[in-house]
Amino acid sequence: MKRRIRQFFRAIFARVGPADRHYVRTWLPESELQQLFWEMAEPDQFHALHTAYTAERILNDTADAAKTRVDRRLLIRAALLHDIGRARGTLGTLGKTAAVLLDYFFPQWARRRGDHPSEGGILSAKLYVYFHHPVLGAEKLRRVGYAREAAIILRHHALPAESDPVELILLRRADALN
Repeated sequence: MKRRIRQFFRAIFARVGPADRHYVRTWLPESELQQLFWEMAEPDQFHALHTAYTAERILNDTADAAKTRVDRRLLIRAALLHDIGRARGTLGTLGKTAAVLLDYFFPQWARRRGDHPSEGGILSAKLYVYFHHPVLGAEKLRRVGYAREAAIILRHHALPAESDPVELILLRRADALN
């Protein structure tokens, strides 16, 4: 829960600066990927940027032999895009806070409400985005032709598996630190 409290305060004070914008243009030179990134709310952009920065730091601290197995470009792109399923206006800081608290204190109830967004009004819609943003984001990426990134983003909240690519493993670690 401490991590979630820290995330809340980071979201409130999140600002994306010129250096961050340059970083996005560098790693997402394609206009359709930039558009998906900029469609997120600024706190989600801030989180995605810091997840990407952390992923790079983790990769730079990794042994040279392991680095050769990592597609750096795929890792950074996936980090920048991992939350695009939460587009601006679909969840928001207060909506995410409510979803986190409901998931923490009433997980089964929250999951049931989030699995049926059309039946429960705005709260159910926000819970749906909270729980299903990996699927929503992966669908967006597949529609614009980025299947490799979609495959990573689809599984970033799934339980680890032996077959997980190293980029997914590193993304999960970086996301957990942010």
